[in-house]
Amino acid sequence: MADRQYNRIVQTTLKYRGVVIHQMSHLEKALDTYIAHYLTDNNEVKISEMQLLIFGDNRMTMESKRQIFHYIAQHHDNWWYKNYKPVREVESKKGSVLMNKDLTWVIEQRNVFAHCIPDTRYEAYLETDSVGFLKFKDKEERIQFTQDEFNILELTILNLVNYFMHRNNI
Repeated sequence: MADRQYNRIVQTTLKYRGVVIHQMSHLEKALDTYIAHYLTDNNEVKISEMQLLIFGDNRMTMESKRQIFHYIAQHHDNWWYKNYKPVREVESKKGSVLMNKDLTWVIEQRNVFAHCIPDTRYEAYLETDSVGFLKFKDKEERIQFTQDEFNILELTILNLVNYFMHRNNI
């Protein structure tokens, strides 16, 4: 593959990764804040200590935080939780919570951007508006994002962040 094409692929992948990880860091902090507000009755000192001691970098996975959030919201903030409106089409089964589905989905996508290696093979980029990643678990799997799919991911993250910000009064 020509160096120019390889560099274009790498630069596109870096841009997509940067956007996803940047926006997900805001979503994670919004999740932390929501949980901390509930557990501390809005005590600012305790909220700050929770951010440092419990939610601090590498202490809890985002999936663990999502599970804690899901329990709290479902049991103590159900009206708000169930009134979330997704920006993407989400299959809704009886009893499912669309916000939980979106959180689960964006965490899964974030893990692809954060942990999978870019597919830099030329034939993988014949579609110029896509970026691909390789996942290795029992087999090689290519995960591709077109510009439209990336836009939906970005809008979903922003929608979740905004929904949390309004609830957290930020």
